[in-house]
Amino acid sequence: MITNERICSHNIEFWYRSHSKNAVPDESELEHVQKLLNENFVEGELCLNKVINNREYEFRGWWKILKG
Repeated sequence: MITNERICSHNIEFWYRSHSKNAVPDESELEHVQKLLNENFVEGELCLNKVINNREYEFRGWWKILKG
């Protein structure tokens, strides 16, 4: 699943290795990427854990600044 968010004046692409509608960044994931952007990172790995219907799921992927 690919989503885009605007963080620190950058368009950020989030790509998770899942087609689940739940594979979208949550507030903690957005805060984590914002912290990394403030430390001058331009891309990184994602590991999102969510509890859905009393079951824990792990969504892994990448984020990057979109050019242009």
